[in-house]
Amino acid sequence: MVVLQSTEINMAHTVAQRRCDDRVPLLSHDDRFREPPLRHLWLGIQRSSWFLIVFLAFFITYLSLGALVFGSMEQPIERQYRLEIRNRIEKFLFQYPFIPEQELDALLMDVVQATNRGVAVTRNVSSEPNWSFGQSFFFAGTVVTTIVDRSRTLSLMRKNILASCSIDLSPMRLRP
Repeated sequence: MVVLQSTEINMAHTVAQRRCDDRVPLLSHDDRFREPPLRHLWLGIQRSSWFLIVFLAFFITYLSLGALVFGSMEQPIERQYRLEIRNRIEKFLFQYPFIPEQELDALLMDVVQATNRGVAVTRNVSSEPNWSFGQSFFFAGTVVTTIVDRSRTLSLMRKNILASCSIDLSPMRLRP
């Protein structure tokens, strides 16, 4: 049997007491329901919300300034180009008075539509077709990834609609 001396007992008691004193005291009932400190709030809005608001305001301001700069740079050029085109059409109609203006407008609309589709209408242009194998392959990949994603979404939507209508899908499932 081990007999502890009184100094050893006092020492053990002191160490145990220090451990208990180092522990964090439990919160009282009043402390648990206290409001959070106001250092994280300003006018009732949290710091992260203020950051988002400031970021969005900065982003919208940045885009607006960019729109003003590009608009002020491009509008005079566009205005000048429209004037030049209108003058060329009037000059053409003056040189060839037997061509009706409506037919010329229809021809120009066809040319614009062809150009928008990537077809060159001038005679001296020899370029690679727009639907080469590489470009067609890229387009097919884009279509497949877009349709697959949408069909999966639509399939889930159909299942949700059928489930909400209490329609049993178990006869439709394949059984092993």
